Amino acid sequence: MRQMILLSLLLVTSLFSANDSTITAATLPADSTGSVAEAELPVQDSVVKTTVQNPEVTSADTVVAAPQNIEQAILAEPMPAGEMVRRARFYLLKALISHNKEQAVQTIEYLRSQYSSVLCPFSGMEEGLAYMHAAVYDSALTALVKERRLFAPKARKAVTYEDQCVVDARSNNLRSSRLIQDELFVYLADNFPKTASQIDSLVLEIQNSSVENFYKDAAPAFVPVVFNASWGRTEASTIQKVSTAGSAFFAKYPANENGAWLEANFVEPLQKRVSNEAKDSNDPIQNHLYTSGVGFEFLSGIGMFAGDLKDEFHHKYWSYYAAVPIQISRFVFTPFLSFGTLETRNNRQFSDVLWEEDSDLNVYSSGISLGFVVFDSRYVKLEPFVGIASAESILPDDNNDYYYYADKPNNNYYRLRKYVKHENSVEYLLGATGEVRLLTIASRNVHAPLNSISLRVKYIAQFLDHDFGYKKIEGVSHKVLAGVGVFIW
Repeated sequence: MRQMILLSLLLVTSLFSANDSTITAATLPADSTGSVAEAELPVQDSVVKTTVQNPEVTSADTVVAAPQNIEQAILAEPMPAGEMVRRARFYLLKALISHNKEQAVQTIEYLRSQYSSVLCPFSGMEEGLAYMHAAVYDSALTALVKERRLFAPKARKAVTYEDQCVVDARSNNLRSSRLIQDELFVYLADNFPKTASQIDSLVLEIQNSSVENFYKDAAPAFVPVVFNASWGRTEASTIQKVSTAGSAFFAKYPANENGAWLEANFVEPLQKRVSNEAKDSNDPIQNHLYTSGVGFEFLSGIGMFAGDLKDEFHHKYWSYYAAVPIQISRFVFTPFLSFGTLETRNNRQFSDVLWEEDSDLNVYSSGISLGFVVFDSRYVKLEPFVGIASAESILPDDNNDYYYYADKPNNNYYRLRKYVKHENSVEYLLGATGEVRLLTIASRNVHAPLNSISLRVKYIAQFLDHDFGYKKIEGVSHKVLAGVGVFIW
């Protein structure tokens, strides 16, 4: 019995010892080497441990690698034509700056093949300028003259996408989505020949190159035409060079289309200009006689009636006159306004109107005259003219009543205001204008416009057929007016 009890105690002790060792192993944290037995861990703990201890990509690695993958994916996509053109333009810029002629020419040829309705690989005169900077002078002159002929005088029609790209840029349509304004655009614009010395240097550079003689002959004639935007202030030496070189080119290559265009639109007009300038004086006033101009004049003076008008009104009256003379060569067109105050007469022998004492009738007229300058000198100018005008008469004061005889001798009176018409007559004018220049201001340029202040004297004979409403009256009005005029001519 005693032995059985001891055996039972040993069995219980061994069971408790096994349970304690199992719990201890399960609850201890794993060390850095993971020495805890895998079999003693729960199933879910085993999964977590495997995930943490054997990662394929860490979070830090993911942040670094993502942009590289996106960049590679983007580069793997097909490149749009617009982006290719922009890259090619930048590539061309580098070639021009480094003077790599072969690379520049290849890039230009590639860009020339990329014109479309939505894209301009070159705009304005960029193609010709690019060839010029690459020292390919034959292609440069061909492209530049072709581009220049898209504009006046006698501009050819823009028929291709390439032509339209030139027109858009030269017409300052820089907002067009087809145009590209990048570093190449700025570079070519900054290196555009702008002065006579720069143009002469470019011509000399072409003539000293190995290009064919045709282009050497064309350079002094066409290069100034291409790079001069306006000939108004062009130096006389440049004009003479273009005139001489253009004539020589046209004589040597009469069948060349561009030569014929140059001869008709530049050489002949410039030769005429040179011929006229040779006749000009150094006196700016002398150069501007019998030429064009515009001005303003304000005159006043006395008017005198003749005929039936003298019986109806006092034969003298005061008149005002304002006009804008516009001279083209010797012809002068003058729109004008005139105002006069007529003093009435209580002359029952002649008039059917019983006017109040010292009554007035206002007469307005507006019209146009055509004059011809028959004499022009430094100080004096004479211009006869003819004209036509429309006149209207207005009673000046609404508070006064005027009466007229409805029938004689019964002396029945009616209110005159009901019968006075406004648009009631046509006037025919004949006269002459004399001008004395009091002050003339000239610039150093003998061909620049002049400014002058003048004393103006004008005689006007007006032939009237005037319907006052109550009576039609014919007569002649003579006016002598004087005043001041200012002119630009």
